[in-house]
Amino acid sequence: MTQPVEIIQLESHDDVVSVRDRLAFTESNRILLVWPEEGHVLHRKLDLVLLQREARRRVARLALVTHDPEVIDNARELNISTFESIKESRRRRWKRGRSKVFISRFDRPTGEPDPHELRDTASRLKRRTASARRRLQYAFGGVLLLLLMGLLLAVAYIVLPAATITLTPATQHLDVTVRITADPAAQAVDIENQVIPATMLQVEIEESAEVETTGSLEADAVPALGTVVFTNQTDQAVTIPAGTTVSTSTGAIVRYRTLEAVNIAGQVGAIAAVAVEALPDFAGSIGNVPAYAIDHIDGPLADILVVQNLDPISGGETPVIRVVAQADHDRLLATVRQAIQQRALGDLTPLLGPGQEIIPESIGIVEERPEWTAFSAAVGQEADTVSLTMRAIVQAVVIDRRMVNQAAFAGLAARIPAGQEIVPESISFTRESIEAIDQTGRVTFLANVTGDASTAIDTEQVQQALAGRSYNEVLTYLYQNLDLAPEAPPGIVIWPSFHDRMPLLPSRITVIVQEAP
Repeated sequence: MTQPVEIIQLESHDDVVSVRDRLAFTESNRILLVWPEEGHVLHRKLDLVLLQREARRRVARLALVTHDPEVIDNARELNISTFESIKESRRRRWKRGRSKVFISRFDRPTGEPDPHELRDTASRLKRRTASARRRLQYAFGGVLLLLLMGLLLAVAYIVLPAATITLTPATQHLDVTVRITADPAAQAVDIENQVIPATMLQVEIEESAEVETTGSLEADAVPALGTVVFTNQTDQAVTIPAGTTVSTSTGAIVRYRTLEAVNIAGQVGAIAAVAVEALPDFAGSIGNVPAYAIDHIDGPLADILVVQNLDPISGGETPVIRVVAQADHDRLLATVRQAIQQRALGDLTPLLGPGQEIIPESIGIVEERPEWTAFSAAVGQEADTVSLTMRAIVQAVVIDRRMVNQAAFAGLAARIPAGQEIVPESISFTRESIEAIDQTGRVTFLANVTGDASTAIDTEQVQQALAGRSYNEVLTYLYQNLDLAPEAPPGIVIWPSFHDRMPLLPSRITVIVQEAP
């Protein structure tokens, strides 16, 4: 039956002391150490020797899951199994591992003398020690040995113990609005007043547009034309001269004149047709009348003749022509100016340096000239459409985002509570509304800055304060003197595990400060 395997996942901060402590809690006779994907831990051969000894002391077999070539080489020398994955460790056989590490006889120093060569010299040495002197030497040696052992124990008690403390400081999320001014006259960043230098960029742009004209004028009215029929009421021949006027007799009176002379035979009922047109005073659409509307003859001919229009009189109109209005010019100017400003962002962008950006609200036309403005038709001129081609110089305010970051960070730092420090990776800002832009190009805008502030922990001070304290005293000190995250209690690991106090040497205490999860 396969023996159960105890899997221990190593962390990047582990050392041989912390791993041996974890082995102390292991009851399985097969222990698999899994190296982290990142980090460089337990890479010395001595580390594996110590871990292998600890495993053998617990009658356990040791194997590794690692990709570190240096660790793999050391494990091969110690006959420790290494695997690519945990799954592979369950399929393959584990090596037993060497209990001792030997040095080959071929590695002996070449200059070491042969004992046989020293025999003659040793035989000439005189034995001068008496039995009393030997006893004194033995006693003195015993005392020295005891003193040395005591000294070693004292040194071991002071030097060997180690501890690792993991602290998670409390964090506070900050969200502030900072007012920043970009000033072209500034030479450097003014952190105290949040003023940063700005750059003015200019570019010359030409644009054109065309609109339909909206102005109108009335042209000369066109008289209505038609035909009337005169009927003779007598037996006398009658001559109707050109220019004879006839008119309507009902409604609005409209007068017409004959365009040519015509003769009517001397017979009752004789007729003659003649073309007529409306008089100038009645030109236009007023001269358009229906059939039988004309029935009156001006002058003496009215006594011997009658007149009628058998068909409608038509064709009278007052034409309206389209001309350029002042509003058309004004509309074109507004359209072209807007097009120039919209195009300016694209034309100015290639002129930017690294880290620079344009404030779009600052883009504006700063120079126009009469000779740069050309309309295709003047106001009042007859035209169906009018166009404008215009050139102008456009200016924009440019800021350096890195300088904005400095000012924003300073604005946030000024609001950090006492005893806390900013977590740099948490800072972000967003440029918001523009408050003001003056004629000199000075722009004032708001920026929203967010970030996390955590309690500042002096690791050296913590090491000095905790040296030699008991486990409970350490917890009391940490909670009373440090503002720690309530969801992450401090982690305390003391080696050796049976030692209930912190090391006497502050340097043997490792303090790790980590961010809150």
